[in-house]
Amino acid sequence: MGFDYALVHLKYTIPPAVLLTWLYRPFFTKLDVYKVGYLVFVAVVSTIPWDSYLIRTGIWSYPSHVIIGPKLYDIPLEEVFFFIIQTYNTSLLYLLLSRPTFQPVYLKTERGTAQRQWRYMRLAGQVFFLALIAWGWRCIRRGGLGTYTGLILVWAGPFLLMLWTLAYQFILALPLTNTALPIFLPTLYLWVVDTLALRRGTWVISTGTKYGLNLWDGLEIEEAVFFLATNVLIVFGQLAFDNALAVLYTFPHLFTDPSLLPSPVLLMRALLTPCSKYDDLRIKGLDEAVHRLKRKSRSFYLASATFPGPLRADLLLLYSFCRVADDLVDNASDADEARAWIAKMRNFLNNVYNDKLPQSAVHTQIYDDFPPSTQSAFLQLPATKLSPQPLEDLLHGFEMDLAFQQGPIISTAENLRVYSERVAGTVAQMCIQLIFYWYPSTLAIGEKNAIVAAGNSMGVALQYVNIARDIEVDAQIGRVYLPLNWLFEAGLSYDDVLKKPNQAQIQTLRKHLLNDAFSVYEKAKDSIERLPIEARGPIRVAVESYMEIGRILRNEQYQVKAGRATVPKSRRIVVAWRTLNLPDNYTDETTFLDHLQRNPRLQPYEFWSLMSDATVIVQHLASVIIFCCCFVAIIQNRVSPIAVVGWASICTVLAWLLWDHWMGQEFDIIANVPTSNTEESVPNAPQAYSLRTQQRIATAKSAVLIYAALLGLSPILKSLTRSTTSDSIWALSTWLLMMNVAFFDYTGGTGAQYE
Repeated sequence: MGFDYALVHLKYTIPPAVLLTWLYRPFFTKLDVYKVGYLVFVAVVSTIPWDSYLIRTGIWSYPSHVIIGPKLYDIPLEEVFFFIIQTYNTSLLYLLLSRPTFQPVYLKTERGTAQRQWRYMRLAGQVFFLALIAWGWRCIRRGGLGTYTGLILVWAGPFLLMLWTLAYQFILALPLTNTALPIFLPTLYLWVVDTLALRRGTWVISTGTKYGLNLWDGLEIEEAVFFLATNVLIVFGQLAFDNALAVLYTFPHLFTDPSLLPSPVLLMRALLTPCSKYDDLRIKGLDEAVHRLKRKSRSFYLASATFPGPLRADLLLLYSFCRVADDLVDNASDADEARAWIAKMRNFLNNVYNDKLPQSAVHTQIYDDFPPSTQSAFLQLPATKLSPQPLEDLLHGFEMDLAFQQGPIISTAENLRVYSERVAGTVAQMCIQLIFYWYPSTLAIGEKNAIVAAGNSMGVALQYVNIARDIEVDAQIGRVYLPLNWLFEAGLSYDDVLKKPNQAQIQTLRKHLLNDAFSVYEKAKDSIERLPIEARGPIRVAVESYMEIGRILRNEQYQVKAGRATVPKSRRIVVAWRTLNLPDNYTDETTFLDHLQRNPRLQPYEFWSLMSDATVIVQHLASVIIFCCCFVAIIQNRVSPIAVVGWASICTVLAWLLWDHWMGQEFDIIANVPTSNTEESVPNAPQAYSLRTQQRIATAKSAVLIYAALLGLSPILKSLTRSTTSDSIWALSTWLLMMNVAFFDYTGGTGAQYE
């Protein structure tokens, strides 16, 4: 018995797991847990038979002085834990590196010439993996030096071949940060760990089954191949999983309303869907949406990476539509052209929400009325998940922008709020509608409406920050969004701002506007915590990333790019990570006392009733502890098994007699309770035995059955476990006890009904 292998985990595998968990914890979703857990399960189940065979045939071994002792099919538990921890670490690294990538845009339809190219690439990969399997089989058949290498290839090759066939598109098309990097980083790290372990003799490879070649001093080439193959398997598995999710959530015509935690069968159906059935227009629309967002709004682009898959896609498409609509109006050559675009967009919305109009007619109008570069934004707008009113209000906001050509339109702070509600509050409302679509809530309609209203206010706050940032840029195009009464109070005119947007009085008004923005923000931000839990963190990131611009504007610490204040990317990432790290019960210390109120759902407990409820838990845990003590004492020959069984039986009988006496008193109390005069007396049916007697007979039957079963099974179990090692019995007993404690019925048992 030793701890060398356990120390390898403590030093080299657990610390990276802790670090990666800490880094990725803010992003963890139920789907991520499902993916990692599923992959860990597959890895353990598929590796145990292979590893057990290698140990039993002596290809590799673990000296008894380096392992703690317990084994599973001759595999040390430390080795089983290695399967789990390696899969976990590599999976988390993959998730961390692939998080910024919106993977559905890398799906390909494979039609025409492209189809032949993709087929050739798929075939080339299949031939490569088949060749590896054939070579591995040849090495095994020959035996000797190549046996270990052959076993690695024959074991890993079929899995790699299957995963390549199912997900070759993603494997080839995704950025290297999603494919190569999560393979080579953990592989290189494990090569170093393996070198140290081999030098210490933590595990040993039989000399007759390896080539004797080293990648570097101390690292056998077979071990290098093994860790490379296992990490490729893990990443390919993650890629196949994500490929299936991309198909499920990207093509509603193929999979309508897929589950947010799809079953393995549904995932396989998605992977087996022919690429020719993919929707080209959908992929194009998503791709253009990602590029628009990345080019136009770095803050929201960063925040979008934190949203779950299907919601992220719809938010991207919504932003793409709003961006295109705004650009059509802003880039018009004159007011008449801008009004024409607004009229066409209003006609588009009327057609979209006209149930009697076929979809083909809507598409025809899009192709006829809008430029080709904008058509995908209109085609892919998730209108069925949105109400029409916010979209109509957005067009009213565009019309307000047009009015600037006739003179100033923002006379008061109220005018500014109305404008901000139309151009930004509406977008926030639609985002919340999409959230509630994908993550239905049990909140009442009134509460949902209150959250939507708070979202509208938050949109106003963000628009105020946007206006404060873009005073100079807006002045260049002849617009001033600062209220006229503010300008007059500061001794400025509308033209003064257009001519000199950088003067000192403007900075004062900028801070005034930012103060209003943060005032609205403080009132609305608590509603974020009432959103579905899956969207709270991402919405916080979206809001805080933008409000950070307001903070640096207030402190005058900003950088200017293209006439606009910007937040450095590193600072935006830190803000996003900190925001996601806020717990679900987070309360801002500065506003906590203002919102403090008595909890209406508080249920006070009495001490003795609480103790009574806890008795069944304490009783069962005490029974388990007594059993463990007796078991250890018997193993160490400190007590006789007959004495333990005898005294336990006597105590059980005495305890049952005491319990029966107590139950008799309970029955007498119930029997003496007078019945109501209004109740009719219903004669009891004649019974051969009283209720108490029936319970006694049932208890006696159960006791006899249990004793008989134990006496009958004991010799059988003894003979069956005679060839089983003691450490396996200890491991099995430990797991059974843990399962007993975890799944025991703590509801109170038979007597609970009399409480």
